[in-house]
Amino acid sequence: EEAFLSPINAFGDTTQYVAAISDDLLCGVSQSRLKIFSKDNVENVISSYWTPYRLPRVFEYYKGYIYLVQPYGGIQIFDVREPEKITLVNNIGIRVATFAEIEVREDKLFMVDERTKELVVLSLADPEDPQEISRYPLDGSMFENSISCIEVADDTVYVLGAKGLTVLDVHDLKSPKLLELFGIDTKNRLRGLVVKDSYAYTYATDELIVLDISNPQAIEQKSAIRADWCYHAVLRGNYFMGFGGNGVFIYDLSDPSKPKLV
Repeated sequence: EEAFLSPINAFGDTTQYVAAISDDLLCGVSQSRLKIFSKDNVENVISSYWTPYRLPRVFEYYKGYIYLVQPYGGIQIFDVREPEKITLVNNIGIRVATFAEIEVREDKLFMVDERTKELVVLSLADPEDPQEISRYPLDGSMFENSISCIEVADDTVYVLGAKGLTVLDVHDLKSPKLLELFGIDTKNRLRGLVVKDSYAYTYATDELIVLDISNPQAIEQKSAIRADWCYHAVLRGNYFMGFGGNGVFIYDLSDPSKPKLV
């Protein structure tokens, strides 16, 4: 976690999101650029690519390629196999939400088409040229306010919108099937999604909401605890990490039904 957190405030162009791309290198994105730096010295930027955007962004890494979400735009694909040179190689022209997360599992990319409100599954057999496998229409009322987050666990896809959670069986990627449409009663928009074993976690502005998903067709809301607003969440071992305007917040999930701020 220390290596993961250290670049957050290390630069004038504050890094909003960072992930490991090798044993000794990290890739991060700020409002101005995508950059690669050493885990041992985060001030040593090896290479960068100017890609300004005013909204928070996240990305996925797969086999030497970065898939960078451009809010309310598409997904930029960068070749980072040579860390000294970041190369833009393609763009997925499917519009994503203002606050959007995507998911890469094995050689598949999962995303939500903001225009059509559909789950889109893409093949990364050729990482530079993703090909569409299937689409599944989502309930548009769950995806108001241009928010979408995705988590994949085995053959189950969890898609979070501003108003609730959609659960799909993707055992057959060409024909996803709906398991559950679970509305979450909150006055605030939902943002960020983490799935760990039998639980899912999401933010509602000033609350961290805990869901029991042990039965994906009968989800239960277990609790909600006060929390700082965060726009993105990730899981690292037994720790839930929320990224927000006031920094990074870490919760211990040793008791998964009762996250504890550390």
